[in-house]
Amino acid sequence: MATRIKRGGGFVMRAGRDEALDVVRKWLSEGALLQCNFDFRGFAAAFRGRIRTLSPDELRLLSDDKTSELVLTLGPDVEFGYGEPKASSEEADLAVCGLVVFLPPLGPDRDAIILTEFVEPS
Repeated sequence: MATRIKRGGGFVMRAGRDEALDVVRKWLSEGALLQCNFDFRGFAAAFRGRIRTLSPDELRLLSDDKTSELVLTLGPDVEFGYGEPKASSEEADLAVCGLVVFLPPLGPDRDAIILTEFVEPS
């Protein structure tokens, strides 16, 4: 049975690790543009970039301007979820799908990194 988690302005469906990594592999192979939002208790930040490399225990995302990189260790205590783009967002019509990476420790207000695929304007 799928579990729904209340997160910010919407809900997130839990995803298995293999499912989540399949989504990231697809983004890597397509060179998809992603919005990366940090949803932490102490701060928030965002940038756009593309998956640079993926292994079973690490994800690297390079900013689209090539000046910054996120290196995320995917330890056994990291969990995943699928998220729908917020309907109220100005760019919601460009958003395709989202993946939420929940970071330890466990708890209802745990920190997360939200990766959302965007359709690039032609």
